[in-house]
Amino acid sequence: MNLRKSPFIIITLIISIIIINLTSCKKDEPDPIKNLTLSSLTAGNIDLINGTAENVPNNSSIVAVFSANLDITTVTASSITLTEGSEQAEVTLSAVGSKITITPKEKLKDGRAYVLNITSQIKSFEGGDFSQKTINFKVEGASNTDPLTIESIKAGNVDLNGTVAATDISTKTEINITFSSNLNEATVNATSVTLSAGSSDIPSSIATSNNTITITPDVELTEKTEYTLTLANTLTSSEGGVFDGKTLTFITGSTPVTPPQVDHQVAFWRFNGNTNDYMGMQSTVVEKLSYDVDRHGESNAAGSFNGDGDILEIEANDNLINKDLTISMWVKIDTSDYSSTRYLFGTGVENGYYFEVLSRFENVSFTTRNDNGDGTADVQWGEESAIPAPTRDDIWTQLVITMGNDGFRRIYIDGTMIAEYDLGTKGIEFDDTIDGINANLAFGYVCSTTSTGTDWAIYEDDKSSTYKGMLDDIRVFDIVLTQAEITTLYNAEK
Repeated sequence: MNLRKSPFIIITLIISIIIINLTSCKKDEPDPIKNLTLSSLTAGNIDLINGTAENVPNNSSIVAVFSANLDITTVTASSITLTEGSEQAEVTLSAVGSKITITPKEKLKDGRAYVLNITSQIKSFEGGDFSQKTINFKVEGASNTDPLTIESIKAGNVDLNGTVAATDISTKTEINITFSSNLNEATVNATSVTLSAGSSDIPSSIATSNNTITITPDVELTEKTEYTLTLANTLTSSEGGVFDGKTLTFITGSTPVTPPQVDHQVAFWRFNGNTNDYMGMQSTVVEKLSYDVDRHGESNAAGSFNGDGDILEIEANDNLINKDLTISMWVKIDTSDYSSTRYLFGTGVENGYYFEVLSRFENVSFTTRNDNGDGTADVQWGEESAIPAPTRDDIWTQLVITMGNDGFRRIYIDGTMIAEYDLGTKGIEFDDTIDGINANLAFGYVCSTTSTGTDWAIYEDDKSSTYKGMLDDIRVFDIVLTQAEITTLYNAEK
């Protein structure tokens, strides 16, 4: 063949040579290194890989099979650990091909929870990376340690662990769970502790300290929504105590008005079917009242007091007897039987402070025991202050009382000041030296149901003087609100 006369043939040969060379180069390129994964994990005939296995044999080796042959130099006591509580179990490791056999040197403890941790230090023979894997399982038999039990579950100071679902829980709540003994922190995670609404998990931060778990939702919860808290039975104590698991529900309330000086608000009772303090700082001692329609027409959303012994008693707290103090509330007085004085609230009667309603809510009186600033204190008996027209029979009314370290005592109705007294004193001074008197704050009476320190205010003998009507949205501040702030609060809440 004459090549000079066949240029087409020459070009075809050149292209063929190039293709052969390119193909040869590609064959020389190495395949990418694949990541190493765990294919199976067993103890005897028990599958461990899902992390919830129970009744695992106490004398069985654990066999881990991977997706590729292993670099056996990476199989060490630091790359694979087996722990029970805070105690690390001694094991023998044997690696052949793609399999690791983990053999405990001693029989595993009956009924105990173990955690197997395979770290990212493990590599394949070709250098493939492995993502850390943590596996929980329980050994067969009964544990010889005390079981792990719940002592309390609270949102603020509201008990979530009752027989019925708690309601009116703050949408910005933090949940604290206290157990009977210290926890195995390795078992506390986003799988064993979950908060959900319907089928949606709520992203939350979970912190463990000794025998307590604190759950802080990453987002504000939704108003008037049922939530489910689930604590899995994979939780254990640090000594291996077994937990039976727990599931409970609670319902959030509506988001309330944000008041002026909200950082100084130390108590807020909403009466939405319960006497929970929305701030989570105060505790109820006695709850004897019912619930009715509030000023906005919402059912079961205001406290109703029958005038025959109904009372809400709050445990003594220093921030309820502060030198600077504001108490705001909405009242709807049932004046059908107000032939004599009715007591609205108080702590320790004249040994602290109390407020009374007279003459069908045409007059009110506020008595305080005040610090004179020289180591002495005197009772400043309340003067009757007239309520401006119209007479407020069965009308929702905002009542605000302020007591200041500047010596001023003021009373406001619906955002307007109706009385001001300059006592020249240094604020409230509770007298805790009187036998039979405590500093519990009562709504519906002037003192605690157990107080016996005065002969004129004994709850059991004086139920006809208890408050008759409704109360709602009681707020306490450890600061004196100004006229402008009280007006702002009134306009926001009315």
